[in-house]
Amino acid sequence: MQVLTPFCFSYCTDDTFEERIIAMGKSDEYENVNDIGQTWTQKCRSFVFSIGDQLLRLIDTPPLGDTRGFAQDIENFREILTYLSQYEYLNGICILLKPNRERLDIYFQYSVKELLRHFPRSAMENIIFVYTNARSVFFSRGATDKPLSRIFDQLGVEHGVQIPFTEENTFLLDNEAFRCLALYKNDIRLSQEEQQKQIKSWNHSVQECARLLAYITTRPSYIVRNMISLYEVQQILRILTTQARKLLSLSQIYTHITNTQDEQTKVQNVYRKLCKFLQVNAILPLDEDLLKYIQDVIRKKESKKNSGAQNDDTIHHLEKLKSNYANEIELKRTMEDEKRSSNKTDLIQPKDIFPIVTTLYNLPFSGPEIRKQIEELKINQKMTEKQEIFVELLKKVASSKLMLQLKKILSEAHKHA
Repeated sequence: MQVLTPFCFSYCTDDTFEERIIAMGKSDEYENVNDIGQTWTQKCRSFVFSIGDQLLRLIDTPPLGDTRGFAQDIENFREILTYLSQYEYLNGICILLKPNRERLDIYFQYSVKELLRHFPRSAMENIIFVYTNARSVFFSRGATDKPLSRIFDQLGVEHGVQIPFTEENTFLLDNEAFRCLALYKNDIRLSQEEQQKQIKSWNHSVQECARLLAYITTRPSYIVRNMISLYEVQQILRILTTQARKLLSLSQIYTHITNTQDEQTKVQNVYRKLCKFLQVNAILPLDEDLLKYIQDVIRKKESKKNSGAQNDDTIHHLEKLKSNYANEIELKRTMEDEKRSSNKTDLIQPKDIFPIVTTLYNLPFSGPEIRKQIEELKINQKMTEKQEIFVELLKKVASSKLMLQLKKILSEAHKHA
């Protein structure tokens, strides 16, 4: 049994109802599977498969909604984008979902919208939805379909974007057959009836994997730099929001100093250009549900505090995040008409982002601080090591029906490229 990433799960025996932990592989810096219920994937890593004369690269990333909290989500996005900066393009962006999400609650809205906020509109044709644990809902999209569709409908009305969400780009998988093999390796046997269910589940998932790869080969190559540029603009706007508010306070206190007012105007002019870039290129320029999510987290932390938890620092940090993001929303709202009032010849390109911002470095009051924060922000591709595993498949696996099918799919795609 070839295990690429470690995993574990609990299993309750039928006769004694004794719970056993079934583990395959060992935890490492990339995957921490020792704590069931905690986030497993810690860092990005690629798995490269040689299929015929083609290479298939799968990139495993940390999730959104990390059990370590909202601040860890921010770090995870930076980790993902830093890692992706090594590559020129992607063919598919897979969003993994459970099929049993029934309610459109604060957390689900935050998770979906915060994810989409990092995607440019040019990436919409590369977005793919993969439902896991799908046998529990008879390999259908299940209850999750309704709340997800409502979010996409809302985005269409409010932002004019149509996220493709169809049978063509939706795939239904289940890895329970893999668990069955893990049980077998641990001398646990399932009934014949259950084994037949696992075989059917495996066969369905194999066909869905083949359909997924075939679909990916039809997608246009998406330029990774566009996603990184969007992230950089979002972070620069956050920096400039803080500096603009500081300059506003200075100009109100020292009304006789015209330099602060001039400097404030220059910062706002750059802000407007970047804001317009975001409004035109982002699927979701602004996620106001993020404020609701942070407030919900604060409420839960305060409830724990009332029960005796020592979490004042955490609450203070969350309150600061909420305040900063609220200020950012307020400033962006004042410039929402930029997209409508300006013609497209005024739009900046990704290559213009940092040259425009560097024009602020010589400002007497805010220039040094802007320079310092921007230099810290830049994603440095040279500092990122390619963590790739070239997978040498077992001979039996390499000659399996699935691999032969994948080889045919990639070969046909290469002929028509």
